[in-house]
Amino acid sequence: MNRKLFLEALETRTVPSVGGFLVASAILHSTESYGDFVTAEYANLLHRAPDSAGFNFFQNQMIQGAAPEVIEAEFVTSTEYLGKHGGTATGWVTGLYQNLLGRTPNSAEVSFWTTAMARGVGAFTVALGFSTSVERDADVVTTFYHNLLGRAPDAIGLTDFVTLMRSGANRLEVESVIVGSTEYIVDHGNSSTGFINGAYHDLLQRAPSNNELIFWEDELSMI
Repeated sequence: MNRKLFLEALETRTVPSVGGFLVASAILHSTESYGDFVTAEYANLLHRAPDSAGFNFFQNQMIQGAAPEVIEAEFVTSTEYLGKHGGTATGWVTGLYQNLLGRTPNSAEVSFWTTAMARGVGAFTVALGFSTSVERDADVVTTFYHNLLGRAPDAIGLTDFVTLMRSGANRLEVESVIVGSTEYIVDHGNSSTGFINGAYHDLLQRAPSNNELIFWEDELSMI
């Protein structure tokens, strides 16, 4: 998605800082960030640490441009994930609802998907449908608001971001906009140093090195 158009789509709201957006986007599209995402997917979906081959496989896919939603769908269509949910379509679909949507499905919902699969709809298609669903998008945006802004999303913000995701933006782009927002920058002292420290803490769960801090402060001063 064109980032200029992506930012312009939010002009009626708190306009993101272009500099902040670019810094957040660079951090989130780093090899380190991709590795953190893959490690978290192993923990959340397979309940274990990644093996080196699997870690490298998924991290390399993200380096080559695969979106988080696609990686998520690949995890839940793995033989390992299926085995952890009874090895049946019913158990697998129930697991998707629990792991990706955070709730237990009703019998009609399970029946809908198992019937679709029995008629030939592929498991990856179903999984990607869950990973990119309106419900999943809303849950992801809500989590970003809580983790990054320390509050629940306002109704307009939630609608705007979910709409952008329905239009093709992935989670990393949405997260970059939130971290680059005026609200986030003000929450972190309204200074480049505070912003960079906050972005590293929230996105990589660590403090920036002195060299990283100097680099990004210089970059922001030129934007």
